[in-house]
Amino acid sequence: MNKFFTVLVSLLFLTAATTSVNAQTKRSNTGKNYLLGANLILANPVGTLSEDYKTGFGIEGMGGIKANDQLYVTATLGYVNFPNEEFYNNFGNISVTSIKGGLRYYATENVFLSGNAGVGFAKDEVEPRSYGRFIGDIGGGIHFGLVQAGLYYEGRKKIFSEGFSNSVHVKLGIAIR
Repeated sequence: MNKFFTVLVSLLFLTAATTSVNAQTKRSNTGKNYLLGANLILANPVGTLSEDYKTGFGIEGMGGIKANDQLYVTATLGYVNFPNEEFYNNFGNISVTSIKGGLRYYATENVFLSGNAGVGFAKDEVEPRSYGRFIGDIGGGIHFGLVQAGLYYEGRKKIFSEGFSNSVHVKLGIAIR
């Protein structure tokens, strides 16, 4: 099992396990049983992806259902476009549309940890069709009122070779909970 997948699964299990441990902690209750939000994404390619692509930009919509006072079961739909490095890449820009499910755990009233997994559909400017592959992320952030900000590490299974295409995402948006 590759290291990225192991870390993602471990984070999800750790989040679920610590939920019952912190059940005695008093938290304010917003009265809402849902989480809705949207983010702007700044996606910095790392590893081999950074050799052929520049920093990408994207958007993301997110929804969730409250499992308990600290945990939400979430679903996200996102889009990120990575511009190519003109002199090194014959494929043009690459865009990734992702559909993921996951967990968001509020360690405190305003600090959260998150893990997601799903499918990412990658498309470049040369190939006429998109390819769906495993995609996952782990990260965390802060949430004050309507404003949320987060830092995530995302990995997407490569299409034509072994390994993952990785990027670090800075997300800034709004969320209601």
